[in-house]
Amino acid sequence: MTVITLGDCPICHSRDLAVIPTPRHWVGETLFCRHADLLGLTRCIVCDFVFVNPRPDESSLDEFYSSHDFANDAVMAHEPASRRAALQLAGVERFMRPRGGARLLDYGCGEGLLLREALAAGWNAIGYDIGVSAIAACRQRGLPVVDALDDIADERFDVIVLSHVFEHLANPSTALESLKVKLVLDGLIFFEVPNAKSLRAKLSPQMATAWLGFDERYRAFPIHLSYFSARAMLRLLRRHGMAAAWMTTTGLGLDRLIAHRNEHEVAGPSLRIHRAPSVRGGLRRFARDAFKQAFFGLGMGENLLVIARMRAHGGEGGRK
Repeated sequence: MTVITLGDCPICHSRDLAVIPTPRHWVGETLFCRHADLLGLTRCIVCDFVFVNPRPDESSLDEFYSSHDFANDAVMAHEPASRRAALQLAGVERFMRPRGGARLLDYGCGEGLLLREALAAGWNAIGYDIGVSAIAACRQRGLPVVDALDDIADERFDVIVLSHVFEHLANPSTALESLKVKLVLDGLIFFEVPNAKSLRAKLSPQMATAWLGFDERYRAFPIHLSYFSARAMLRLLRRHGMAAAWMTTTGLGLDRLIAHRNEHEVAGPSLRIHRAPSVRGGLRRFARDAFKQAFFGLGMGENLLVIARMRAHGGEGGRK
């Protein structure tokens, strides 16, 4: 495996960088862990962006993504994954409806759960992915998908969705520029990335993972090349003439904090007792929803969601 070392921050190009510890748990042990002494993590002092540096080169990452070590969301439980896809589409439709054959590109579509939701909602949608299993799953379901951007080089889209994709791309600045030119004038880009400032991230420093068994594998080192905070994401958008029309976080993430301790346990069937709605139950739901709203609004959720548009359409939005 060949590694490359970046001399400056991919977002702000500062050379004021600090080396930070790498996670204890890695993804792709077969390919990457034997080169553990070559890979690292770096934080930019200026914009707080964290990125893998030194990192695997593009050919090494392509080898991983085309191997059986890479599990895309085809192996995710369908019910929660489908629910997440529906929520993502609902977020997009707060700003744009699929009228007049509006076009949507699901960039990194996985097995096509969001693509399927978009088509059912009336979008003129197509997916793009490089994963062999992802392409096969989409085609098996009859979903329109391409494995080369050249196939849609001349097409423009009203919405481009990147759900847990942007953190995998080698150069976020270059990627954002290439995405912008594929948008129509009033187009939107929807990002969902792991939140580098989530409560789960704060509770998963190296000491906690070593002594308390907390799970930090959500960081997916080293294939997650970028670790985005809200601050880093907003700075990246500004540098490329874009602004956040909407930003929030989602996912408590705490149920998975020590998930790896139980991954070999077999759960038995659960018994649900159905009761009539009660005042107490309503109050509990109200309190739970209020807590989630505050938690996500404070930027503590596991994932960071951003809808971006060109800055000419208005200033930056805040968290909602």
